[in-house]
Amino acid sequence: MVNSLKFPIQLSTTPPNYIMELNNNATQLQEQAVNLLETIEDTAEYFCDEHFISGEQFYVMMKALCDVKLREFPFDYETLEEDIYDGK
Repeated sequence: MVNSLKFPIQLSTTPPNYIMELNNNATQLQEQAVNLLETIEDTAEYFCDEHFISGEQFYVMMKALCDVKLREFPFDYETLEEDIYDGK
């Protein structure tokens, strides 16, 4: 007969604090993303109506502007990747 060791298992319905913090951060980020999207859509509608351009043209211009703006930030991609995967 095989001798089996029994380890006490603690079952908890409360997630660890770091998981709760990640969930709160994800929820906050999601809310911010929704607010940003709504603002951009309102702006797109206003701009297109005022300047008689299509939504496609608006978003093409926005993409170009975003690409230019992102190049202004000094990204350190290795640090950014570490932060993402280490949960900082």
